[in-house]
Amino acid sequence: MSPQFPAHRTTKLSFYRPQPTCFIGRFSKTDVIPTASPPVDPLYTTRSRPKVTIGNHSKARHDFLPLPVLSSSSRPHLCANLALGLQKRFQRSSALLFGLIRSEVAGVSDYQAFWLILYFILNLVLTLYNKVLLVSFPYPYTLTAVHAFFGLAGGTSLQLRNVYQPKSLWGLDYVVLVAFSILYSVNIAVSNASLGLVTVPFHQIVRAATPFFTTLFSWYLFNTRFNRYQISSIAIVVFGVGLSTYGDYYFTTWGFTLTLVGTVLAALKTIMTHKIQTAALVTQPKEAQPKSYCIHIPIRPVAIFSALLFRFRRHRLQLHPLDLLTHLSRLALVQCVAYAYFFGEISLVLGRSSHSGVLWQIILISGNGIIACVLNIVSFEANRRSGALSMGVAANVKQILTMLCAVWFFHLNVTSLNVLGIMLTLLGGGWYTMIEYHAKHGYLCGGNSVH
Repeated sequence: MSPQFPAHRTTKLSFYRPQPTCFIGRFSKTDVIPTASPPVDPLYTTRSRPKVTIGNHSKARHDFLPLPVLSSSSRPHLCANLALGLQKRFQRSSALLFGLIRSEVAGVSDYQAFWLILYFILNLVLTLYNKVLLVSFPYPYTLTAVHAFFGLAGGTSLQLRNVYQPKSLWGLDYVVLVAFSILYSVNIAVSNASLGLVTVPFHQIVRAATPFFTTLFSWYLFNTRFNRYQISSIAIVVFGVGLSTYGDYYFTTWGFTLTLVGTVLAALKTIMTHKIQTAALVTQPKEAQPKSYCIHIPIRPVAIFSALLFRFRRHRLQLHPLDLLTHLSRLALVQCVAYAYFFGEISLVLGRSSHSGVLWQIILISGNGIIACVLNIVSFEANRRSGALSMGVAANVKQILTMLCAVWFFHLNVTSLNVLGIMLTLLGGGWYTMIEYHAKHGYLCGGNSVH
């Protein structure tokens, strides 16, 4: 027997679906959407246009609204708003992309190998660029002045964009900078002068001895020690460069002297570039200082230079690479313009301005100056991170890569002895890189690298 429920508890289940009231135009409340569903219309299913029933007519809702009309006065505003929206979207996308690239580059740029590889590539490109450009523009001092101008412009523009903060300099700081700029300019002048008095193979083999002079000056002036593995790898690199450049060794006494002086100046310039950007070492106790610092040299110019180096050992500028580039480019620009005027290059350059093709040559020289500016920044940063001796070995390996590219582009002939020298140089450079890596991680003992 089924249970009986009271009458007042008995309910009928029903589902109520409220329908919205539609007010359109001047129609009253009685014109509402009926509760019954409208008949299925093929337009409704194909176009998905909701229907509104008013009286005996069925129309789409937006059919009662006036069609939009774009006036002639609002068209420029619409185009401007559309362009502004696209510009903002592009700026957001580019900011996100550059942010990702900047973060990746910031992570990679912490490694010493990144700067050395970048130095290799830019130095190789600029060397081949200069070789092609100097054929039609044989004015080395003017070209160096162009490099200094672009270096000054690049450093100043980056300073205005707050990429780095320049350091306040005082009297002795400017003395060190002027001395370094003179060393920088004289090195270029001596190298260019010696190249005209000796053959290219002899010039290359003497310049390949730069790491040996770097080792000697680092030990004598800054008490830097080296282990036997570093010395052995450097010897292999120098010997390899000698074999790779073996050829017509012709030189005069004056040419040999200038080439040797240029090699010494190149080693000093590399050491000073590193020391200007790094902090001074902790001063040793008086009894532990090497006696070589107190040696009196009777020749007065050499004694003055030795005294400047002695003061420089205790006075480090610790400049940012871009700050050093800006100061050095400003001084080198004045000096190179003076050299160009003294050797008559300025009058020759001005005489070529009336010839055809000047605009194209200006474009080539400007591109060369931009690459030189970037190379100087990378070179200073790589020198600050890796050290003077590493830069010397890198320069020798760069010579071999330059020679390989010259053989490829200019169809030069090489002998089996040259190929053996190239292989020895690359082997010695790779060995030195491995030694430096192990020394930085504490795997080797008995010496320190140049820092």
